[in-house]
Amino acid sequence: MQALAEPDHDQQHRPIELFKITAVGLKIQEKELEEVGQRLTSFAESLNIPNFSFEIVCVSCFLDIKQELFHIQNDESLVIYCVH
Repeated sequence: MQALAEPDHDQQHRPIELFKITAVGLKIQEKELEEVGQRLTSFAESLNIPNFSFEIVCVSCFLDIKQELFHIQNDESLVIYCVH
C-alpha cells in the first residue's frame, strides 16, 4: 500500500483511482477482520490514499466461497493471496 502511494521510479505519480481490499475469512474471524480493516483504513488515510475500500467476506467453510460474494467491477485488477 505504501509503495503504491509513492511516486514510481520514473518520478511520475499515477493517482490511485480505487484501492480495494477484500478480506476472506471464517465467520468466527469476523471481529478480527473488522479490526484489520480499521487499521488498514487508518493507514490508507495517513498515506492520503483516496477511495480506499475494505470489505469482508465471511463464510462458515472455505468451500462456501463463491464469486457472487465479491463485488468485482469489469475494469478492476484482482490479486489473491492465501497463506494456506
